[in-house]
Amino acid sequence: MCARSRPRTDHEHRIVSVFESERQFLTVAEVRDRLTSAGRSTRLATVYQCVKRLVEAGVLERVAIRPSTAVYGLRPACGSGHRLVCSECALVVDADDDEVTTWVAQTAALHGFMITDSSVLLSGTCAACAPPLPATAECR
Repeated sequence: MCARSRPRTDHEHRIVSVFESERQFLTVAEVRDRLTSAGRSTRLATVYQCVKRLVEAGVLERVAIRPSTAVYGLRPACGSGHRLVCSECALVVDADDDEVTTWVAQTAALHGFMITDSSVLLSGTCAACAPPLPATAECR
């Protein structure tokens, strides 16, 4: 049976509650805004510290959108979390499917690895942020 570590402090519990209710990846500032909206005003530094501890404990995962921007989300309980991430708007989409899982297992076996925890992160631009495709001549 797979399970995540549990938050230890009241602040950590509140932060995890935000992620459980939102079911999406958020910046630390967005987490603080959600807490404030719920009447739980919390200093940004406190949210940063709690999020850091929750990442270290395996409760949350960090996804770098750009070198200076990261978003956070609940880590899957069983240790895999394949994602597509938009480098423009920070949309993160689960990409867990049989093909990715098979590819991970085959690649590990090819190199003599036994996978205990896997995540594949593919960065790009979502359909909403992608520039329109140029009109091209008909293919021959």
